[in-house]
Amino acid sequence: SNLSQSAEESVEEEIPEIKVHVTGCVNRPGVVTIKKGQIIDDAIKIAGGPTKDADLENINLAYKLEENVMLRIKAKTPNK
Repeated sequence: SNLSQSAEESVEEEIPEIKVHVTGCVNRPGVVTIKKGQIIDDAIKIAGGPTKDADLENINLAYKLEENVMLRIKAKTPNK
């Protein structure tokens, strides 16, 4: 039947999901679920995006994330 066929197809292409803890200067800090191989930029978007204080220039936003990472988005240091 069509049903079992489509179920099998989706299993083949399934990318494992991983959990990443995003904390610091994001709008919705906490544990987010992303697909394995997604990058820091994706995790920040899922965590509600960066706050205006987030210092994104000192993060490699293209870094691929692994399971159970804690990602701390630091605030910009005020220019003195």
